[in-house]
Amino acid sequence: MATNTLAFYCGFLPLENCELFFREATLKKGKLLVKHVFAVEKLIQADEHQLNAKCVSQVQDNVVYDVRLKIYAHTRSVASGTCSCKAGITGRCKHAAAVCADVNEATDETCTSRPQQWGKPSKKPKRDVNKTIGDLFPAGPLTCAKDTRPESPTDVMACYEDLVCPLNSVLKAMKMTEVEREAKIVVESLVSTVSANIEREHLAALLGNMSADRTLFHHMHTVYDLNTQTTQQVITDFMGGLSCEARIIYSTEVCLADEVVDLATATRGQSSNVRQVRRPVYNGKKFY
Repeated sequence: MATNTLAFYCGFLPLENCELFFREATLKKGKLLVKHVFAVEKLIQADEHQLNAKCVSQVQDNVVYDVRLKIYAHTRSVASGTCSCKAGITGRCKHAAAVCADVNEATDETCTSRPQQWGKPSKKPKRDVNKTIGDLFPAGPLTCAKDTRPESPTDVMACYEDLVCPLNSVLKAMKMTEVEREAKIVVESLVSTVSANIEREHLAALLGNMSADRTLFHHMHTVYDLNTQTTQQVITDFMGGLSCEARIIYSTEVCLADEVVDLATATRGQSSNVRQVRRPVYNGKKFY
């Protein structure tokens, strides 16, 4: 066909007056071969329409015949045709009739036209029913070599005596005799008593130092003398240098003797704790 040819592979219009071109017996045989037809295409150029298709032989599945039918554009009837079979020189064979029947009986399939083909269970079992559970679910790899055995807790404690863990403490306690256990209990009780007495003495000394009312009347600041070119510490009045608002804030928020004592007493136990300080990190834009 020429370059201005349109090709259609679906949506064919039905053919008219096929019984005028084919014999009735040929049409009946052609309807039986509808499933053998494939690769149907329609070529259109000006007023010339042509149907090209392939049809599998009814006797031998490996033999495929080429069918070509010329169609009148206005009446949509068969004008002439050819087939590659022995009886298809004139295009009136059963293979050409099968192509006409396929075009007339063709329907556009949708997604629900045929049964679902995926997700179906297999007809054959996927596993052998004679296999045991051990074969279906084999054991995983061993955590250690076959010729070695895991170390016992006693061996671990012997190699790592300074290891601090509950297991090591229990193993050490199991190795102690009755005399050693009693001696350990006595020593721990003495240490706890002495530490408690020291804590009470420190607390009493702290409370004694804070029992008297203390008021801040002055503060030290550095003065540089140009004549003598020396510096000296000068005592100045602290409250006198404050504004009225600053004095009110100091007297109400800062100079709280009783609250300071209570806070120091309540937080004394935290003084021995190590405080973890997180350093800020700069990512190029901000600290976080």
